[in-house]
Amino acid sequence: MKLVIYATLCDPNCIRSMDYLKTILDYADILELGIPFSDPLADGLTIQKAHFRALKAGGNLKKSFEVVSKLKESFSKRESLLITSFLTSVTPTLFGIYCNISAAF
Repeated sequence: MKLVIYATLCDPNCIRSMDYLKTILDYADILELGIPFSDPLADGLTIQKAHFRALKAGGNLKKSFEVVSKLKESFSKRESLLITSFLTSVTPTLFGIYCNISAAF
């Protein structure tokens, strides 16, 4: 059995998010990280609120990947990392950038 944990990046802000995620890495087998989005209607109320807090704190695609990049040092081989986003938030221009950054991980 694997423990899968979801968290919205940059919630409640980028620094605290990174601290929380480092702690979560001690327990999670799979960590799913959501990139903050302004219209997360497909998610439940709790995750929607996390997206709104992250955006209010300045969270965005660039800052989300900065957090992931800093967390990368804490990853072990036993953990898997998933980065999720809403397709509507990934424009054709951002799609190429998103793929290039994601491939670096």
